[in-house]
Order: sequence, then structure tokens, then C-alpha cells
Amino acid sequence: MHYIIYKTTNLINNKIYIGQHITNNLDDGYLGSGKNLHKAIKKYGKENFKKEILHIFDNFDDMDSKEIELVTEEFVKRSDTYNQIIGGQFFSNINLISVKDKNGNTCSMSKFDNRYINGEWVHHSKGKKSVTHKITGEKLYINIEDYDEKIHVQNRAEMKNEKNGNFKELTEEFKNILFDNVRNAVENNYVNGTNFMKIIIPISENFYHKKISEVFIKNKFGSFAKFIETYNTERNDNVIYEPYYRGFNSYKQMTENNKNYFWFTDGINNIRLKNTDIIPKNYYRGKTIIGKKQNVKN
Repeated sequence: MHYIIYKTTNLINNKIYIGQHITNNLDDGYLGSGKNLHKAIKKYGKENFKKEILHIFDNFDDMDSKEIELVTEEFVKRSDTYNQIIGGQFFSNINLISVKDKNGNTCSMSKFDNRYINGEWVHHSKGKKSVTHKITGEKLYINIEDYDEKIHVQNRAEMKNEKNGNFKELTEEFKNILFDNVRNAVENNYVNGTNFMKIIIPISENFYHKKISEVFIKNKFGSFAKFIETYNTERNDNVIYEPYYRGFNSYKQMTENNKNYFWFTDGINNIRLKNTDIIPKNYYRGKTIIGKKQNVKN
């Protein structure tokens, strides 16, 4: 099995697409899965595109790391590329969200991407407020610090949110309550949001008279990972955040098993193969959505 980074070039306008692909046939004809790229292929014709293999690896992690290195937010924003999202974590439009980094650069990313989970990237709306200007009636999306109740009216959705427990103010007292209960949710020194919130939700109802969810933690700390990082710093502890903990060892074993299997399709039928299996003729990496005229390729 080959783990490759490739570049597809439009021979008409020289726009490019860089992606990752897993195959046992380097000449399988695969050009890429990006939405913009597919539109361009439909417009210009497949014969006007050329694919070059830039790198070949023998494992997924090295391939994924190389795509992260090459397909940056700067690359995605270039006018001569078809890429829509930054590299890494096989593309899927399921759970895709708009995010931004600390410098305000924006792009699309899976909400399960480690860079989002760890708080390196945050939701694009974080720190923003949806308002209507009282005089002009214009709907605006402004920074929270620019909000002025004399000239702005909060939009109804935001006003509704403020009645939601997840938008309550984080008091020092409740922050201490959160920290006091971290250890109660720890198993084998690992903690995840689900186990922690099972403990905190009843406590929040007594404190705020409203339920809160993990959204509350993300609103106040940036992410659950950042919350645990803050807890460890202030309480001099070393709890490890593991978002998929169901029994950490069972999750790791499941991941280890699954990474050796991949879906392949011929456009109609789907099969799941080990990375050591021979791919049948006319099959390529991806999965066809049953009942829809749409293919999802990675």
C-alpha cells in the first residue's frame, strides 16, 4: 500500500490542488476529491488535468503530516489553488466547521480535528456578537468589546442564548466548583467531557438554576482541553484530557484496528479492505452514499 501526497494541475489556467491518497496502484487515475476541483474537472474536462506524485510514504501518519505542512491556511487562501480546507485528517464534509486561529485567519476544519479540540483553532464566531444597528437597521456581526447598547440591539437568537445556562457568567465560586470536581471524573488519570459533565450538570442546576453543557466550558476556556490545562496549572495536577475515553485502552485498540482498514468503492458498491489487500479493478479509495448520486472520496 502506498501513502502519497499528490498535486493535480489544471493545464488551462495552472490552478493546483494538493491532497493525500492511499492506493496500491500509483496509476489509478485518481485526481482528487475537493469540491472546487470536481467543478473544474466537470467544466474543463478530465483530459485537461495532470497529476504529479510529490511524496510517497509507507504509513498514514507521515503522509498526513506532510499534507499539514504543505496545505496551510496561506496556501488555501491563494487564488491559484482549488483546496478549501487546510491539510490533515482525511477530508470529510461531515462535521465540517468554520474556524479561525489566534491571528484571525479562517478556514474550514473537522470539529474532530486535534487542532480544534486542543484550542489551537477556535470557532469563527468566538468573541463575536450578532446585533442590529438601532438607527440604520443594518444587521452586523461585531466584536463583543465593540457592543454598545445605546446603538446596538442584540439579535433574537443571541438574546435567547443569554437565557441559556451555557452563557451564564463564570464566577470564581463556580470555577472552583468545576476544578473541585475534575478529579471525581478521572479514570486512570484520564478525563473526558462526557464523564465530567455527568457530574457537573446537576451541580450547575443548583448553582445557576439552569443546566449547562460542555458548551459552557468551551465558551469560558476556549475548549475542554484548555480547561483541563488551566486546571492542571492552577491546581498543580497532571490530569490527561482524552476526548474519546470510553475506557482509554479499548479506544486505543479500536483505533489501532480501524486504521488498518479502508473503504473502497466502484461508484455503486462499497467494500472494506485491509491496507495489505489488493484493490479490485475499478475500485478507488472512498465510499458511495447509498441512495444518492454522490460519492464521498478521501
